Amino acid sequence: MALPIKNGKIGTKYGVPNHGAVHWQAGHHQGVDFPCPVGTPVYAVADGVVTGLGHPWGQGFGNHSVVIKHVVNGKSYWTMYAHCSATHTRVGAKVKQGDLIAYSGAEGHVTGPHLHLECHTVPHWDTTTDVNPQPLLNA
Repeated sequence: MALPIKNGKIGTKYGVPNHGAVHWQAGHHQGVDFPCPVGTPVYAVADGVVTGLGHPWGQGFGNHSVVIKHVVNGKSYWTMYAHCSATHTRVGAKVKQGDLIAYSGAEGHVTGPHLHLECHTVPHWDTTTDVNPQPLLNA
């Protein structure tokens, strides 16, 4: 997998305990955040199929999220790119690593503009199925 933002640097890491962040329902940060200006291009981290657009995993992620199913080393993962200002793909689209899929934003429950990337082992949002996307990004 690759980074979803060119030259992106991780701000809030996966697993950070919930210290007053009322919207972290799992008790920890379920993804990684890439601080960036609104409108920054967002790219698919790996080949896959777009399975959801809009707010398929909840309004807290904003109105322009993208969910992609990936198969990595025989395992299925679903990545969600959240808080975007606009999408640039469609449900059912086959995407390649590095394809433009959205533009970053500050929609939903946020403290500022960034891209939030989550990775799950099931095709829906759940507080028990998240995995740290960082090792996958470095693969």
